[in-house]
Amino acid sequence: LRRQTVWHGTDRTGNGTETNRTASWPALAPIVARQVRHSNENEVMAIGSSDRGLVHDFARNRSLGMAAEGLAALAAGPLYAWFTRAPFLVETLTWSAGIWLVLRLVEPARSDADRPSKQPSGALREVLQVLRTRPQLRAIWALWTVLSLATYIPIWLIVPHAIAAGLPLVWVGVFWAIASLFAAGGSAAGPTLVQRLGPGRSALVKLTLLALGFLGLGLGASLWTVGFYFAISLTRGLTVSVLAPMEQRMTPDAYRATMISVRSMIFRVSFFLVGPLVGLAVDAHGRAAVFLGLGVVVPLLGLRVWQRGALSEALRSETPARSATASAAE
Repeated sequence: LRRQTVWHGTDRTGNGTETNRTASWPALAPIVARQVRHSNENEVMAIGSSDRGLVHDFARNRSLGMAAEGLAALAAGPLYAWFTRAPFLVETLTWSAGIWLVLRLVEPARSDADRPSKQPSGALREVLQVLRTRPQLRAIWALWTVLSLATYIPIWLIVPHAIAAGLPLVWVGVFWAIASLFAAGGSAAGPTLVQRLGPGRSALVKLTLLALGFLGLGLGASLWTVGFYFAISLTRGLTVSVLAPMEQRMTPDAYRATMISVRSMIFRVSFFLVGPLVGLAVDAHGRAAVFLGLGVVVPLLGLRVWQRGALSEALRSETPARSATASAAE
């Protein structure tokens, strides 16, 4: 189950070829959608990157999920004030909805030649072989990991930073709601940004937003500087819209779910290693100094990855002209 309530099936075109289709589940209540969105972090993104309509659908669904998360942040407090057990009852209902949706998922039909090995060791060898032969995919994963860490680490720092800056505790839920809405806007705007600027320049826009957000937070603990966090939230929404279509094109159908899980695991292991170091730095130097440091290190690291030959070639292969051509072909 994806962060959004989507399922994937297979139908056949008039000439007998198989095509993947994606359908959006009817809009659920904001709190339900928020919980379903978080029911599994593995990204089931079986959309073809050549199908721009599906890319927009995916970005829209992701945007709706983030908006629902923001609305849930506003609804949680009143629910708890009305009945202390109400949030837990809602969680139970949404998890039940998630289980039902999981049972509705279907696997596209594949020929025996396209099926991955059923043995774990064989499947691992096949995945490693894909990574060895696709340096562009490895480079995209590297940039994705850097950007994901840059947008995830502040989540653990921003609330104490905002409270120290004078944000009343009762307004934290509102703050999270606004941040989620910024992320939703970034996700919705991602495909348009890519079509107009291309993935390469879009990646530079994201690095610029991260630098702006971190450096602004590092200016000090005041309410107006806390607002720079929304630039980081906007970047979080843009991440998938910029990089997911490229990842989809470079990942074989038979290994897509496994490859995305491996990439997700790489991010989590990276955070397991980097997170404690950031915490130690905060204890030693304070949050503002760490934000300033991240505002310099993250963009430089991202630029270093972006300038690598394999990634530069991959980004150049996705131009606005090509996007327009693909859209016309559809």
